[in-house]
Amino acid sequence: MVTIEKKLKTEYFQRFDGNASKKVGFEVEFPLVYGPAHSRAGEMISLRDMGRILKALAQTDRSYDVVNGYELEKSINGHKVVIGTDVGTGQLEIGFPATRTLAESEVYLKQFIGAVAEVAESFNIYILGSGMQPYTPPRKENMAPKERYIAMLDFLGPSVYEHTLSAASQIHVDVTREDFIETLNTLNVLSVPIIGISANSPIALGQDTGYLDYRSTIWDRNNYQYHPQNNIGRTGVAVFRDLDHFWDYFTNFPPFITKRGLDYMMHAPPPHSFKSFMIDGETDVEILGGRNGKSRLIISPTLGDVQVLEGTVWWEARPKSEFGTVESRCPALQPSISEIMAVGALIKGLSVNINGARGLVGELSENQGALADARRDVIRRGLDARVEGTSSCMSEITGEMLEIAKKGLRNSGENTGYLVPLYERLEKGVTPAEKALELFRNNTRKKFLKGLRLELE
Repeated sequence: MVTIEKKLKTEYFQRFDGNASKKVGFEVEFPLVYGPAHSRAGEMISLRDMGRILKALAQTDRSYDVVNGYELEKSINGHKVVIGTDVGTGQLEIGFPATRTLAESEVYLKQFIGAVAEVAESFNIYILGSGMQPYTPPRKENMAPKERYIAMLDFLGPSVYEHTLSAASQIHVDVTREDFIETLNTLNVLSVPIIGISANSPIALGQDTGYLDYRSTIWDRNNYQYHPQNNIGRTGVAVFRDLDHFWDYFTNFPPFITKRGLDYMMHAPPPHSFKSFMIDGETDVEILGGRNGKSRLIISPTLGDVQVLEGTVWWEARPKSEFGTVESRCPALQPSISEIMAVGALIKGLSVNINGARGLVGELSENQGALADARRDVIRRGLDARVEGTSSCMSEITGEMLEIAKKGLRNSGENTGYLVPLYERLEKGVTPAEKALELFRNNTRKKFLKGLRLELE
């Protein structure tokens, strides 16, 4: 007899079959703030002003469809481009089709963010090259009116407000069923030196936070880190033995939202775990917004429910079965387009050369407690952090990681020059976070904002 769980497990891993092209995709978040001449200089922009930017963008490029007041879509070669708010009203996210080469991604990135920047600055609004909103506090009015996040707010509470302030360079890489686990493990374990070399969020609430990558602390501080029954980590670094171990670990998390068509729904109440939902075969849900006059339904588990569950797991790298990828989530937004591309090149190079990364990943993951401690240390101190039980400091580990990625890029025919900004950081021992701190300490708010503005090259 084929159980619901066996059926969904088969469907889930089939999403990764035949996906060996190693394309790379970008989902990049940008903090938008009022510019120096504005009375609210440095504060997150309102939903109204985000709508003005997107409306003006749609008027200059008629190929966009306006999905709602805060999201645009267009198609390129049959693939969707999305530009709009994420969790926060001043948190612009741009996602575009995965490409075979980094050069193609660079063209897209410059095209889309360049168009947004031109429109935004006509409204005296800046796009910052920073992983955090520098002045705005976490609060309910920051939230974009998206049902997914309304559901998260109801389930997780006010801790969701902090997510309105964060901005990341999220990189997707193709994986197959065969390299699924090793790629996921590699990008999770190496997230520690990746955070170290890409740290770029030291300022929040108008002050030095004491962390070089403050945005990475958001998930750890809040109340959804662990499964309430068995303390399985829903955040941080996760390492798996094989596909079965991953599946059992992943489906032990309780679901709290799902989707049918356009409707987001809350489990009412959440099942003990997604696994128990599959065993029971059905659950009650509450429809958010009560479309079609309905407020509650009984639903049975589908692959779509598994994919929604993926989006409520916040490991440093997580699978995205909708695209057949593993998504590296840990790099903060970088100060410039070239540096965003450098991070993308790093992730692609590592994913292409997982065989070359095996030794370093094995060494770092041998002691899970030490790895977790190193992650906390690197969030605070960047390249000066250490990993207990190894003879190497973080800068040495980072250098080894860059060489692995460089070989991966070379072997896949990519331009290794994309990694130059990261090598320069390593050589100088200075991350974007340390540059931002110097700018913050030695300048007025207006000069700080001008210096923090995203560089379009």
